[in-house]
Amino acid sequence: MSLIHIMYNEPVEFSAYYGFSSHKKDSAKYVMLPEDLNVFLNSLEDTGELILIIKTLQSLWQRENGTLLLTAFPSINDFIDITTKLNNVPIELMNMIKQWKEDGACEVNIDFVQNMSLI
Repeated sequence: MSLIHIMYNEPVEFSAYYGFSSHKKDSAKYVMLPEDLNVFLNSLEDTGELILIIKTLQSLWQRENGTLLLTAFPSINDFIDITTKLNNVPIELMNMIKQWKEDGACEVNIDFVQNMSLI
């Protein structure tokens, strides 16, 4: 999968993944609006770090209503290392990511709506 398979005009959900341990935490999700998503992805591309998303992008999930998703799941450390170098990542998202790491999260799940017109 590649970024041509995502819907750029749909919100994107960020959530924490804590691994397969029996200790799972429910954490809040961060919803990034389409206009912020485009800025975020352009910043990653401009800095040569788009691999953060592309490396793990897979069709793994769907919403309860049947909407197909493409999910990237970079390690939380990679996400923090790369995004702290960018100037335009929403502070609310960064604060959540840092809290997730403190709570023991190992990955950040990034759910994009899949562009079904390309299938």
